[in-house]
Amino acid sequence: RPLLLGLAAFAIVWGLLIGSYVGYVRDPAGTVRLLGFPLPTAILLFGIWPLPVVFAVVYLRHFDHVVDATRLAAFRERLAALRAESED
Repeated sequence: RPLLLGLAAFAIVWGLLIGSYVGYVRDPAGTVRLLGFPLPTAILLFGIWPLPVVFAVVYLRHFDHVVDATRLAAFRERLAALRAESED
């Protein structure tokens, strides 16, 4: 569910970006400014740029589904074996 919410937020912000860009192309001088930036640039900077944080948080929160304790133990055993081989 959090992943779908993140994807929906991304799609909404993307749609806003495209819509604001269409307005910007028609009248660049008359476009709304947000913190000194034209609206499309502001949406890009303040909307799309921070969205990957949502996906990083979802990944970190649900990392146990990706690598469970059994897989992690097998990885550590394999890593120890490779280190032992490289020391020989």
